[in-house]
Amino acid sequence: REVGIAMAKLPAARHIKQAIMNMDPSHITRESISSLVKLVSSDEERNQIIEAKLANPDTPLGKEEDFVHTLSNIPIIRSRLNIWAFMIDFDAMEEEVADYLMDLKECCRELRSCSTLHLIISYLLEIG
Repeated sequence: REVGIAMAKLPAARHIKQAIMNMDPSHITRESISSLVKLVSSDEERNQIIEAKLANPDTPLGKEEDFVHTLSNIPIIRSRLNIWAFMIDFDAMEEEVADYLMDLKECCRELRSCSTLHLIISYLLEIG
């Protein structure tokens, strides 16, 4: 059921496979990558699909099973998707961290140039 819902929002499996292999953002969005990570089958599920296909070679797989089978044939798919998601998120994370660092740098500059603070610290040092 979850696979069917996700498939409705995703391009065809053959396009997905190529997009994942090339990390092509024109076919898959960041949200789609998150959905695909959740859909990546376990070894057990993959083996069940392969066994079913071998047991009944003339019977085609259902849409969902074929979709999962196509995804499972992509080498190191989970790692690829996680790296791709990180690459997409990196710019936003970098910008957020850079904003905090710029604020900190500005605070340091203000503290160095604050004559009142220098006077208070000098009095504290004199008092001991």
